[in-house]
Amino acid sequence: MIIRMKYTDIAWDFDGTLFDSYPNCVRAFCDMLKSYGYDEDPEEVRKKMVVTIRYAREYYAAQYDLDMEEMGRRYKEMEGFRPDIVKPYPEVEQVLRTIKESGRRNFLYTNRNHDAIRYLEAYDLTKYFDGFMTDEEMPKYKPDPSGAFLLRDQYGIAPGKLLMVGDRDVDILSVKPAGFDGCFFNTNNLEIPECADFCIDSPGELLNHL
Repeated sequence: MIIRMKYTDIAWDFDGTLFDSYPNCVRAFCDMLKSYGYDEDPEEVRKKMVVTIRYAREYYAAQYDLDMEEMGRRYKEMEGFRPDIVKPYPEVEQVLRTIKESGRRNFLYTNRNHDAIRYLEAYDLTKYFDGFMTDEEMPKYKPDPSGAFLLRDQYGIAPGKLLMVGDRDVDILSVKPAGFDGCFFNTNNLEIPECADFCIDSPGELLNHL
């Protein structure tokens, strides 16, 4: 019997999608601002960070006349590598395994650097992935589609056969020009973006759409 797959490939964002990393990211960003003498409301910082971390840096750099590069350096130093508190969401490993065992492929597609792969390694999850696209591989950050085109070309993915799973509109917008669909994983209780093909509230729900 031939099993026809709607999607043969799944691309995953990291922060707020595979791993619950925002609490540590927000803490580090607030600590970075405190190092300059500014005490900001963590919830307001979070709202800006879920747009993109770069957006948050640009916002506060403009507000306080700070150097973007120095902000980035301090932020990464304070964020650290914390697998003790940055952990996968419930069901993530089960869903990744199910996708892999079904003959499909999982890809990491994130604006984060190779620390994302280190976190996957810390939880023995890299074995479920067929490729990794971080900020060290793609020419420009999402929502620029260059990373999606690289995935398409390097792995021979046909139009309509890759599904991007992410918690922000930039994740989905980045794959649309390559002819791929997007699933919005609403971990931040945001308004569902119009560009999303569908929305899920837990990783396990994804399996109903494959």
